[in-house]
Amino acid sequence: MIVFFIFSLLLFIGMVVLVIYLIYRFFKWIGHKKTGIFIIAAIITALFYEVYVAIFPTDSFYYDEYKSVVLKDPPPSTRVIKKQASYPDFHGKYISVALIKLSADDYQMLLSDVKKDPYLKPGNLIGSEELTDVAGDLKQTDIKLYLTREQKPNDRRNLSIGFLNDERSVIIYVVKV
Repeated sequence: MIVFFIFSLLLFIGMVVLVIYLIYRFFKWIGHKKTGIFIIAAIITALFYEVYVAIFPTDSFYYDEYKSVVLKDPPPSTRVIKKQASYPDFHGKYISVALIKLSADDYQMLLSDVKKDPYLKPGNLIGSEELTDVAGDLKQTDIKLYLTREQKPNDRRNLSIGFLNDERSVIIYVVKV
C-alpha cells in the first residue's frame, strides 16, 4: 500500500513538473519568457496554497462545522480561539475540534436554542488527539453541558457541542467516520 502511495505521489509530481516545463517552453518559444515564468510562479503558488489550506483549514471550515452541529449560522461575535483537524484518510474519516468564543449574550441565546432542539441529546465526550490539543488542560468539570446531535443511520458523523463554564466558550467536535 505504501509503495503504491509513493509511486502515485511521484507520478503526480512528475506530471506537474512536465506541465510546468511545457508551459515554460511554449512561452519561451513565442518570445514571452517572463510571462511564462510569471504563469509558472502563479501555478506553483496556487498549488502550495491549496495544499496548505488542506492541511491547516481556515476559520471558515470551523464555522461550517459549527453550522452542521447547531444548524444555524454563527453569530457575528464568534471567534475561533483554538482549532485542530486531522487530515482525511482514504475513506474520508477525519476529526475536527474548535474552541469558539462568543459574546455572553450569544452564548446564552445559543444555549437556550440547543436546549430546545429535540435532536441534540446529552452525550459522552469521546477523546482524541485533536481534542487534547485544543482543550489542553480543560477537565470534564469545566464543561457545563455536552450535547451530541442524533444522526440518521446512513449519516456517518458524530456532531457535538460542549458549553464551558466560563459562559462564553463552546467546543465544536466533529468526527466523520
